[in-house]
Amino acid sequence: MKSRYQPLAAVLATVLAAATLPTFAALVPRAEKPAMDTFKPGNYMEFSDSKVSNGSCKRWQVKQTNSDGMLISQCNDLQYSQSVDNDFNLTKLVKTNGEVQFEFKPFMPDLAFPLEVGKKWTGEYTGTSVHESAKWKSKMQCEATAYEKVKVAAGEFDAFRIECVDHWRAMMVLSGEKRSTRWYAPKVNGMVKLVHDDPKWNYELTGYKVD
Repeated sequence: MKSRYQPLAAVLATVLAAATLPTFAALVPRAEKPAMDTFKPGNYMEFSDSKVSNGSCKRWQVKQTNSDGMLISQCNDLQYSQSVDNDFNLTKLVKTNGEVQFEFKPFMPDLAFPLEVGKKWTGEYTGTSVHESAKWKSKMQCEATAYEKVKVAAGEFDAFRIECVDHWRAMMVLSGEKRSTRWYAPKVNGMVKLVHDDPKWNYELTGYKVD
């Protein structure tokens, strides 16, 4: 026998569910690709020491906001190039005399805007590194698995946790996988931490200036 209160209970449940939707949606953000004018010459990001990721150079200052399609950041005699059209993904680290330290062609696909939890993407690239005298081809698979707080030396940030698997092959006979987790913080429009299977790539943000 149906209770006369069941229809009322169903209505109340529907109303309560609808009332919570805006709150729930607010907790699941979406990060759009940053506008170019958010990267201003003089702004900088400082990182912990990483011989590979940042060439043991810590303070990276925005130098040029669009040079041949690249965002250029500099630290002493080193320059980072990030592809503007390809979600500001890294393409290379070179010395100002042109000597390449590492390079990813067409780019390292570790970002894909807009970012939201559950988004997955893949990308292929060819990598070279003078640190290991290595050249390899790779297919990278990434997923934004969470939006969470991450604490680094520069403070605590709300960030997307991005987990990637790099399927690499070299010299026709060598192959393997490298896993990495990185945290992208919309507040600074960049990565604030990287944890890699190969620790020499690891870094975290230690300071910054973003106008």
